[in-house]
Amino acid sequence: MNIGENQIFSTEYNGFQIEIFYSDVYYAYCVRKNDFEDITKGFYTAREALSYAKRLVDGAR
Repeated sequence: MNIGENQIFSTEYNGFQIEIFYSDVYYAYCVRKNDFEDITKGFYTAREALSYAKRLVDGAR
């Protein structure tokens, strides 16, 4: 997965909207559903950010 500056990878996972993007020098994710939103930065790869976002969603279920 290759995401450059000003690009966003967006997907839906178990009813949650997940966005992966490049922030400053690291990758970040944003997980949203209704009134819930979580943004976490500091991942070395987009794949790592997506993996952690999916873990968050799985833990919320």
